[in-house]
Amino acid sequence: MAINRKPTQANVKVSSNVESFIEQGGSVPKKAKKDKMKDIQYTQLRLTAEEVELIDKAREGRRPKPSRHAWILEAIYDKVDKETLK
Repeated sequence: MAINRKPTQANVKVSSNVESFIEQGGSVPKKAKKDKMKDIQYTQLRLTAEEVELIDKAREGRRPKPSRHAWILEAIYDKVDKETLK
């Protein structure tokens, strides 16, 4: 296998477009815009295995079956509606 010397500036031809692009430099990426996710507050919910099984059984009867998260949110909204409509 032949080994070549490292190319020097004299024997390397670079197009002017590439050189002008490199000379422009770059910038630091901008931070993403804040969206509605900033308003979300995370809450930890502790359930026993039996409670999770009850929720899963209730979800089974629905088509399409909602995720556990969606089912719990729906239950919360139902409860809030009942409590606030008194």
